[in-house]
Amino acid sequence: MECLSKSDGVLEQVRWSEKELLAYDRVAMGVLDTLGALSAARKEGLEEGEKQGIAKMALQMLKKGMSIEEVIELSGLDPSEIASLAQNKHTMKT
Repeated sequence: MECLSKSDGVLEQVRWSEKELLAYDRVAMGVLDTLGALSAARKEGLEEGEKQGIAKMALQMLKKGMSIEEVIELSGLDPSEIASLAQNKHTMKT
């Protein structure tokens, strides 16, 4: 039944004028652009959240007395990021 409904829609599009087809294509492209932008924004947000979580964990490791070398090894953060956390560990909230 769903297949017949889809075929009716395709048959209807065959009757559309060139202007209607172009308008439909513009709307469809806009929807695809929006979906792509949302997907990219979601991915970026997840990556940023992951980075923040790793930084928070690294800060907790430093506060527990782990060496900078250990925190670098376990967190995967680069030495400059760990050094910055180490300098600010008394002023940042966990």
